Amino acid sequence: FLKTDTLDREDLEYSIFQQARSLAVALTLYAEATSDWGPSGPDFGRQSVARWLCDIPAKEPCYPSRSSYIEKLTAAAIQYKFPWWPDAIGDTPDNAGIISQLETWLSDFTFQMGDQKYTLEEGEDLDNMLAAQGSNLIIISGYHGTERNLIVGRGTRHRKAPYTHISLETEYLRSPSIVMPIVAMIGVHNIVVRALAVETIFHDKWVAMTNPAWHFSPADKLGFTIKKKTLENYGVSTLSKEMILNIYPHFLSDMQLLLTAHEVGHGIIQHDRLPENSALMAESSQLLGDNILIALLELLADIAPKSSYGQGPILEIVDRIHTEAIQARRCFGLYLSDAYFYDTNTPHMFSYSHLILPVMAAMQSPIQDPGRWLDTNTALALLDDVANWAMAWVKELTDTLYTIFEVTPANSDEHDPLKRYIEKGNALHEALSQKTAHEASEFKTANTYLNHQMPIVYESLYKKLSYTDIDAENQPMALWKLLTPLFS
Repeated sequence: FLKTDTLDREDLEYSIFQQARSLAVALTLYAEATSDWGPSGPDFGRQSVARWLCDIPAKEPCYPSRSSYIEKLTAAAIQYKFPWWPDAIGDTPDNAGIISQLETWLSDFTFQMGDQKYTLEEGEDLDNMLAAQGSNLIIISGYHGTERNLIVGRGTRHRKAPYTHISLETEYLRSPSIVMPIVAMIGVHNIVVRALAVETIFHDKWVAMTNPAWHFSPADKLGFTIKKKTLENYGVSTLSKEMILNIYPHFLSDMQLLLTAHEVGHGIIQHDRLPENSALMAESSQLLGDNILIALLELLADIAPKSSYGQGPILEIVDRIHTEAIQARRCFGLYLSDAYFYDTNTPHMFSYSHLILPVMAAMQSPIQDPGRWLDTNTALALLDDVANWAMAWVKELTDTLYTIFEVTPANSDEHDPLKRYIEKGNALHEALSQKTAHEASEFKTANTYLNHQMPIVYESLYKKLSYTDIDAENQPMALWKLLTPLFS
């Protein structure tokens, strides 16, 4: 092999792209063979792959069952030396043999760059090599729990220590785990915003507003009203496709601001504010499924206080209340709409809505009347108080989980604090994975505990915000009543 440092930009780009594409194909074949598409399920997973494999643009609907998907996946399997893959996916192939060969291939996979090898977890090193050559090709790879994540495209990088902010403007390929609703991601040192995912959501959610027949239930009607008011803040006076399409540049800019701030918020909370052990267990609690800890982490990311490298999205909006009132109104409505999940088929996100919506309502809505905002100092004090409340709950809940599972985070000699956090998190995740696999009683006890605490956490927040009429056992109806006057 040539020495790695002698590879020029063109060599690097070609080698990374070809090897990444073979990995993306293998991961898709594995998902098809095992029917394990991760938490997002087969529909989202196939849509994600079909879009790049069949070159389906964001503005067009995606039908992953179409024959072209099967044909192109089979052709790619042969091209990348998986000839034992059956010609007809789903026709009861020899799954055991296929799975065994794929597992061996995936476990042995490394990126071979010149005379050096890089694991999936070393994607940042590969991306740094590209950046050093002045390339705008971007690779993001690594693990999220046991999921292998991979995405390759082109975009821009902007360093704001300790993170590199990446705007991924085009995408060439991705693993099935990188589904279209994932619009932003945070890695060890990277924060990524996906323009393609933003555009897809824009067409699926906002351009679709021109169809007036989709809102029937109270939840749908309020969600529609919030969206309509938000569009009015962008200058959309009538729900026509042409007018909505015209706002996309402003929409993309606002979304990039808010999404980046949300990921920065995760970094601030989990690395700067929470005790490390609490943050590690809270993230690892994803093994237990959707739970109140995950919702608390999302709330905290939204209201993360200012740090040397940024702040959460709600504080970004507060910063603009008086200096850039038009953008503040746009962003407030946009974020509230994205946090309002009651009109979607994603009930696992309701717990997040239960927390963030009353906090945003307490800020008052700039959509109807900019003067109804709390003054900046009062707003910041409120958000800081809620953040301290949420962090106290995270610590209490995670302390109990450590006791239930009888585990402690492993030590690490890594000097880079972000890498050390990832190493310790992976080790804790692995320890909990083994326990939940072999100790069903501990898994059940932990789930029962978190489920029992969930309404208690809700009630505690509503009392703090003086929303005593919200029923902690039936939030949607009470929150509709709370939000409706703001959008009447």
